[in-house]
Amino acid sequence: MIGLNLNFTKSHKGDYAISNLQITKQPINRKEIYKLQRMTAANATAATAEVFTVIADAVAMNHDLLSEIIFANDTAFADIDSRKAKMLLCASKMAQNNKNILTSIDSEKARKFCKEIKTLSFKKAKKTIYEWNKAYLEDEADETDETGEAVLGNEEDLRIDEEYRTKVQYIIAKISKESEFVADTIKKVICAEQRLRVDKIIKSLNNSISILVNLGVDMENITDEDRYMCLDDYDYMKEKEDRVKIILTFKYNAYFLNTLFSNGASEDTIVEYINNKQRDNYYKKLSSVFTESL
Repeated sequence: MIGLNLNFTKSHKGDYAISNLQITKQPINRKEIYKLQRMTAANATAATAEVFTVIADAVAMNHDLLSEIIFANDTAFADIDSRKAKMLLCASKMAQNNKNILTSIDSEKARKFCKEIKTLSFKKAKKTIYEWNKAYLEDEADETDETGEAVLGNEEDLRIDEEYRTKVQYIIAKISKESEFVADTIKKVICAEQRLRVDKIIKSLNNSISILVNLGVDMENITDEDRYMCLDDYDYMKEKEDRVKIILTFKYNAYFLNTLFSNGASEDTIVEYINNKQRDNYYKKLSSVFTESL
């Protein structure tokens, strides 16, 4: 309960005016009510305005104190969703002191960044496959060997052009403005999904082996004739196309993560590291190793 402690002055005409008032926990007593009733209209109007001002200040003070107590309790907001967390931040500045409220909002930011990164990687993978196939059909080459034969390059290799590089740097610039929690969450989420892609790649390789066996190919002695036969087999080529898409998406995700956490490693070092398949357990290692270990 909020009460008022009132001090009055009495004029020569016998009416009263408030000289001082304070917020208390005690209600106004009868004697003070009598004095209030004897106030003139002008004095009453002035007194009302002053009373409301004091009460408003007291309520504001109590609201801040109450908010501070409420938002100091992290456990109470352990399962809050980002929409409600944002509403609380708008309603009270004290909400920014609650760890779980901020974590909820940062988690949503990290999820949006992950979606943006994966979408970029997938689109770039599809574009890389298209450009490689186009060059293959048109007999274009990245380079030639010592005999003068065209060398098209591995269809599973990264192709970093300026347009893609600019998009990667733009997303990284946005991430750099966020908390460390956002960046760490991005790394954890994408690494977890990278490990799932490794499983898909291995499964696809096993499917291709099964197709080759069904075609009668001797896996210990694959001939040029076998290779041409595979090029004409729909199931084999469809499985290969799907696998290359998974591999390239995997590699572009790896490129992004290694660029984000590069610790000074150059782009050439990152690309060479990702494209180099001459290591044991290549995909499993690549899904969790970053450039600080290069």
